[in-house]
Amino acid sequence: MCSSDLIFYDEMSLAFPSVLNNAYQLILRDCLGNYDVPAGFIQVAAGNTLEDRANVVSMPFPLKNRFAHFQLRIPTAEEWCEWSIEHGILPLVTNFVAFSKKLFTFDPTSDSDPDAMATPRTWEVVSETLKLIGTENLADVKMVVQGCTGLGAEFTGWAEILKDYHMDAIWKEESINVPKISKNGSTYALCGAIVGHYKE
Repeated sequence: MCSSDLIFYDEMSLAFPSVLNNAYQLILRDCLGNYDVPAGFIQVAAGNTLEDRANVVSMPFPLKNRFAHFQLRIPTAEEWCEWSIEHGILPLVTNFVAFSKKLFTFDPTSDSDPDAMATPRTWEVVSETLKLIGTENLADVKMVVQGCTGLGAEFTGWAEILKDYHMDAIWKEESINVPKISKNGSTYALCGAIVGHYKE
Protein backbone atom coordinates (compact mmCIF):
# COMPACT_ATOMS: atom_id res chain seq x y z
CA MET A 1 0.00 0.00 0.00
CA CYS A 2 1.34 3.44 -0.88
CA SER A 3 1.61 5.88 2.02
CA SER A 4 -0.30 9.11 1.54
CA ASP A 5 1.04 11.14 4.48
CA LEU A 6 4.05 11.37 6.73
CA ILE A 7 5.18 12.48 10.17
CA PHE A 8 8.38 14.48 9.84
CA TYR A 9 10.87 14.86 12.70
CA ASP A 10 13.08 17.79 11.71
CA GLU A 11 16.49 18.27 13.39
CA MET A 12 16.01 15.04 15.28
CA SER A 13 19.70 14.90 16.18
CA LEU A 14 19.24 18.08 18.23
CA ALA A 15 16.44 16.66 20.38
CA PHE A 16 16.85 16.29 24.13
CA PRO A 17 16.74 12.71 25.45
CA SER A 18 13.42 13.50 27.14
CA VAL A 19 11.93 14.42 23.78
CA LEU A 20 13.37 11.31 22.13
CA ASN A 21 11.85 9.19 24.87
CA ASN A 22 8.40 10.35 23.80
CA ALA A 23 9.28 9.81 20.15
CA TYR A 24 10.23 6.19 20.87
CA GLN A 25 6.62 5.13 21.21
CA LEU A 26 5.58 6.90 18.03
CA ILE A 27 8.49 5.53 16.02
CA LEU A 28 8.74 2.03 17.44
CA ARG A 29 5.09 1.28 18.10
CA ASP A 30 3.15 3.79 15.97
CA CYS A 31 1.40 5.11 19.04
CA LEU A 32 1.79 7.64 21.85
CA GLY A 33 -0.34 6.95 24.90
CA ASN A 34 -3.88 6.58 23.59
CA TYR A 35 -2.99 8.04 20.19
CA ASP A 36 -2.39 5.67 17.27
CA VAL A 37 -0.65 6.77 14.09
CA PRO A 38 -3.23 6.50 11.29
CA ALA A 39 -2.79 3.74 8.76
CA GLY A 40 -0.87 4.77 5.65
CA PHE A 41 1.47 7.20 7.42
CA ILE A 42 5.24 6.89 7.23
CA GLN A 43 7.69 8.51 9.63
CA VAL A 44 10.73 10.43 8.38
CA ALA A 45 13.47 12.19 10.35
CA ALA A 46 16.25 14.58 9.31
CA GLY A 47 19.25 16.05 11.04
CA ASN A 48 22.92 16.90 10.86
CA THR A 49 25.65 14.37 11.52
CA LEU A 50 28.20 14.50 14.31
CA GLU A 51 30.84 15.44 11.72
CA ASP A 52 28.88 18.60 10.81
CA ARG A 53 29.78 20.24 14.14
CA ALA A 54 26.17 21.33 14.57
CA ASN A 55 25.92 20.63 18.31
CA VAL A 56 24.05 17.38 17.69
CA VAL A 57 23.84 14.28 19.86
CA SER A 58 24.23 10.70 18.74
CA MET A 59 20.93 8.90 18.20
CA PRO A 60 20.49 5.87 20.52
CA PHE A 61 21.07 2.57 18.76
CA PRO A 62 17.53 1.18 19.27
CA LEU A 63 16.19 4.29 17.55
CA LYS A 64 18.79 4.16 14.78
CA ASN A 65 17.88 0.56 14.16
CA ARG A 66 14.30 1.50 13.28
CA PHE A 67 15.33 3.81 10.43
CA ALA A 68 16.89 3.44 7.02
CA HIS A 69 19.71 6.01 6.84
CA PHE A 70 20.54 8.11 3.77
CA GLN A 71 23.25 10.76 3.40
CA LEU A 72 22.17 13.64 1.18
CA ARG A 73 24.76 14.81 -1.33
CA ILE A 74 25.87 18.43 -1.08
CA PRO A 75 24.93 20.35 -4.27
CA THR A 76 27.65 21.84 -6.43
CA ALA A 77 27.73 25.56 -7.17
CA GLU A 78 26.51 24.81 -10.70
CA GLU A 79 23.56 22.77 -9.43
CA TRP A 80 22.60 25.45 -6.94
CA CYS A 81 22.79 28.14 -9.61
CA GLU A 82 20.39 26.16 -11.81
CA TRP A 83 18.02 25.92 -8.85
CA SER A 84 18.42 29.60 -8.02
CA ILE A 85 17.42 30.72 -11.51
CA GLU A 86 14.12 28.84 -11.20
CA HIS A 87 13.42 30.08 -7.67
CA GLY A 88 13.85 33.83 -7.97
CA ILE A 89 17.29 34.29 -6.44
CA LEU A 90 18.69 37.71 -7.32
CA PRO A 91 20.75 37.37 -10.54
CA LEU A 92 23.67 39.25 -8.98
CA VAL A 93 23.87 36.60 -6.24
CA THR A 94 23.59 33.71 -8.69
CA ASN A 95 26.25 35.21 -10.95
CA PHE A 96 28.69 35.71 -8.08
CA VAL A 97 28.30 32.13 -6.86
CA ALA A 98 28.64 30.82 -10.44
CA PHE A 99 31.92 32.66 -10.93
CA SER A 100 33.47 32.37 -7.47
CA LYS A 101 32.24 28.80 -6.74
CA LYS A 102 31.82 29.95 -3.13
CA LEU A 103 28.50 28.31 -2.42
CA PHE A 104 29.98 26.90 0.81
CA THR A 105 32.76 28.41 2.89
CA PHE A 106 31.92 26.35 5.98
CA ASP A 107 34.51 23.64 6.69
CA PRO A 108 33.51 21.26 9.51
CA THR A 109 37.10 19.95 9.68
CA SER A 110 38.54 23.40 10.42
CA ASP A 111 39.25 24.67 13.92
CA SER A 112 38.01 28.16 13.01
CA ASP A 113 34.50 29.16 14.06
CA PRO A 114 33.41 32.21 12.04
CA ASP A 115 30.11 33.93 12.82
CA ALA A 116 29.18 34.28 9.15
CA MET A 117 29.80 31.76 6.37
CA ALA A 118 28.49 31.09 2.89
CA THR A 119 25.88 28.35 2.57
CA PRO A 120 22.86 27.94 0.29
CA ARG A 121 20.72 29.25 3.16
CA THR A 122 22.77 32.40 3.72
CA TRP A 123 22.93 33.19 -0.01
CA GLU A 124 19.14 33.00 -0.11
CA VAL A 125 18.98 35.40 2.84
CA VAL A 126 21.34 37.75 1.00
CA SER A 127 19.10 37.62 -2.07
CA GLU A 128 15.88 38.33 -0.17
CA THR A 129 17.48 41.17 1.80
CA LEU A 130 18.95 42.85 -1.27
CA LYS A 131 15.58 42.64 -2.99
CA LEU A 132 14.20 44.73 -0.12
CA ILE A 133 16.96 47.34 0.18
CA GLY A 134 18.21 47.41 -3.42
CA THR A 135 21.77 47.12 -4.70
CA GLU A 136 22.51 50.77 -5.52
CA ASN A 137 24.30 51.53 -2.25
CA LEU A 138 27.33 49.25 -2.22
CA ALA A 139 28.09 50.06 1.41
CA ASP A 140 24.72 48.58 2.39
CA VAL A 141 25.28 45.63 0.06
CA LYS A 142 28.67 44.97 1.62
CA MET A 143 27.19 45.08 5.13
CA VAL A 144 24.45 42.57 4.24
CA VAL A 145 26.73 40.14 2.41
CA GLN A 146 29.45 40.39 5.05
CA GLY A 147 26.96 39.79 7.85
CA CYS A 148 25.47 36.73 6.15
CA THR A 149 28.42 35.10 4.39
CA GLY A 150 31.64 36.85 5.42
CA LEU A 151 32.30 37.71 1.76
CA GLY A 152 31.23 41.36 1.74
CA ALA A 153 34.37 42.87 0.21
CA GLU A 154 34.66 40.21 -2.49
CA PHE A 155 30.98 40.46 -3.41
CA THR A 156 30.93 44.27 -3.65
CA GLY A 157 34.12 44.17 -5.72
CA TRP A 158 32.19 41.94 -8.10
CA ALA A 159 29.15 44.25 -8.06
CA GLU A 160 31.40 47.26 -8.68
CA ILE A 161 32.24 45.89 -12.12
CA LEU A 162 28.65 46.37 -13.28
CA LYS A 163 28.63 50.09 -12.54
CA ASP A 164 30.34 50.71 -15.88
CA TYR A 165 27.62 48.92 -17.85
CA HIS A 166 24.13 50.29 -18.50
CA MET A 167 21.78 47.38 -19.02
CA ASP A 168 18.89 49.39 -20.46
CA ALA A 169 21.12 50.87 -23.13
CA ILE A 170 22.77 47.54 -23.95
CA TRP A 171 19.39 45.82 -24.23
CA LYS A 172 18.11 48.52 -26.57
CA GLU A 173 21.29 48.15 -28.66
CA GLU A 174 22.16 51.79 -28.21
CA SER A 175 25.67 53.00 -28.90
CA ILE A 176 27.43 53.28 -25.54
CA ASN A 177 31.00 53.46 -24.35
CA VAL A 178 32.09 50.82 -21.85
CA PRO A 179 35.53 49.83 -20.60
CA LYS A 180 37.28 47.05 -22.42
CA ILE A 181 36.62 43.69 -20.78
CA SER A 182 40.00 42.42 -19.66
CA LYS A 183 39.17 39.93 -16.93
CA ASN A 184 37.06 36.80 -16.73
CA GLY A 185 35.22 38.27 -13.76
CA SER A 186 34.09 41.21 -15.88
CA THR A 187 32.82 38.86 -18.59
CA TYR A 188 30.85 36.78 -16.08
CA ALA A 189 29.42 39.90 -14.45
CA LEU A 190 28.31 41.44 -17.74
CA CYS A 191 26.79 38.25 -19.17
CA GLY A 192 25.01 37.50 -15.92
CA ALA A 193 23.67 41.04 -15.68
CA ILE A 194 22.28 40.86 -19.24
CA VAL A 195 20.50 37.58 -18.46
CA GLY A 196 19.16 38.97 -15.21
CA HIS A 197 17.93 42.13 -16.95
CA TYR A 198 16.14 40.02 -19.57
CA LYS A 199 14.38 37.95 -16.89
CA GLU A 200 13.17 41.13 -15.15
